[in-house]
Amino acid sequence: MTSSSPAGRLSSVMVIRMVRIDLTVRLNMDRYRDLFLGVIGTVNTLIKIIYKDTPGLNLKRYSTTFSSLAFAGTVAGMLIFGL
Repeated sequence: MTSSSPAGRLSSVMVIRMVRIDLTVRLNMDRYRDLFLGVIGTVNTLIKIIYKDTPGLNLKRYSTTFSSLAFAGTVAGMLIFGL
């Protein structure tokens, strides 16, 4: 029968807590990313509706640019935060 030291048990408990915290943070960041993309889509639709009668405004080009910037922001966030 082997006995483990209190320091060994403490460190394993801390590792388990760190893993749980890390998982919780990553899941919440994933939710916020999905929310961000949903908001971008809604804003894009609203802008198309609001500015549809504005002369000289190319809504298709604006919409494509807006969506591309949202995608680039998502990729940058994934690279920075490691998701």
